[in-house]
Amino acid sequence: KDGLKKLLIDIELPIDMLNNTEGLKILESELLQTIRSYITVSPKLNFVEIGTLPEVQGKAKRVDDRRPKDF
Repeated sequence: KDGLKKLLIDIELPIDMLNNTEGLKILESELLQTIRSYITVSPKLNFVEIGTLPEVQGKAKRVDDRRPKDF
C-alpha cells in the first residue's frame, strides 16, 4: 500500500514456549535484533504452534513472495 516492503516471518514453537509470554518477548527481541543486523529490515514475527505451517514436499520453499505480479 505505502510502497514499503514488509517482511512477515512465521516461526513454529512448542506450545509451552508459546504460553511463556515473558520468554516469548525475550526471544522476539533477540530474533529481531539479530535479523536487523543482517538485513536492516524490521520484520513482523508470527509465532505459531508446531505443525501449523504446511510441510513442503521436495525442494524447501523458504520465501513466499506475496508482491503483486505487476510489481
